Amino acid sequence: MKSEIHNDRQTRRTSPYKTILTTDEKKDLKLFYSYDPSRCKEEIRRAIRRRRFRLVQRTVRYAAILLAAFLTVGITLHLHQLQKKEAEIDLSKIESGSPKAVLELPSGKTLALEDEQDGVIANLDEVTIRKNSDFIAYDLQDIKLEQSTAQQTAVINKIFIPRGGEYKVCLADGTEVWLNAGSELTYPAKFNHHSRTVHLDGEGYFVVAKSDVPFVVATRDMDITVLGTRFNVSSYADDGQTSVTLEEGSVKATASNGEQFLLTPGDRLSINSQTGNSEATTVDPRNYTAWKDGTFVFCDEPIQSIARKLSRWYNVDFIPDDNLNIHFTGTIHRYESILSMIEVLELTGEIKCLVGKDAIRLIPGELP
Repeated sequence: MKSEIHNDRQTRRTSPYKTILTTDEKKDLKLFYSYDPSRCKEEIRRAIRRRRFRLVQRTVRYAAILLAAFLTVGITLHLHQLQKKEAEIDLSKIESGSPKAVLELPSGKTLALEDEQDGVIANLDEVTIRKNSDFIAYDLQDIKLEQSTAQQTAVINKIFIPRGGEYKVCLADGTEVWLNAGSELTYPAKFNHHSRTVHLDGEGYFVVAKSDVPFVVATRDMDITVLGTRFNVSSYADDGQTSVTLEEGSVKATASNGEQFLLTPGDRLSINSQTGNSEATTVDPRNYTAWKDGTFVFCDEPIQSIARKLSRWYNVDFIPDDNLNIHFTGTIHRYESILSMIEVLELTGEIKCLVGKDAIRLIPGELP
């Protein structure tokens, strides 16, 4: 019994260490006693340096990513600007209209008149075609009107005025015709004694030589008959109408539906190409004939009509926005540079011109 008590005491004396410390705790305790302060400090310093290095690496990496992003955006914007500049029309190279035309002879041969030297450029039977600076003239070797109608179709000529051009033609009977940009005139090299008929697509100002033989200008919407007078005809397909403005004398206009009108000086007749409706007004003829003298005259004219005129004259499309609903009144020299013309439009404050790749867009401006 005494021995058992002794063993129990021994157990109580040694068991606290066995029950308090686990195997892991013993390892920790052993590590604690083997601790080297100087070595530990060095390890800490190394860890700090490694952390700083990783931080610098991470910072440099992020900075490189940001720099690359900025460079990419910058280069993209720069290239976009270069492409934009390359895409825009070079307005400094756009010239106003000038005397140029293409003459088509009965044989089908064509002559670029601006490239031809002054003098005789063709001979057609009894007619000589002569170029003199900015116009051509048909000279009859026999001044009498041709009696045979059969030969009229054999000597039909055409003259085409491209966009950015203008030209004057003196017909064989002495009639003078100024043709505006984007126009075409078909006519016989010599007229017969029954009629003097020409076909116009576009715009022309006529000073008709007086004769007992009627002179007829045939257009898509009306035929204009005169004996000798001055008048302007505009019949562009994209205008959607044909108009005649009489400066002096008298004019008989016959619409395609057979309706007839007699005009006196100052009268202007317009016929809508789609509906056939007609409108007669009294105007100042100079507002509609000034173009042949080098002047644009706009009288409360919608921007859509002005844009079409500028497009033909500068050979660059001016495209107004659908919601642009303004009218202009003013006089502008036709031979102004396109930059000056744009400046005039923008000075109103109602229009802003955006230059694109192949057109100039007209959008609403901001009034001051």
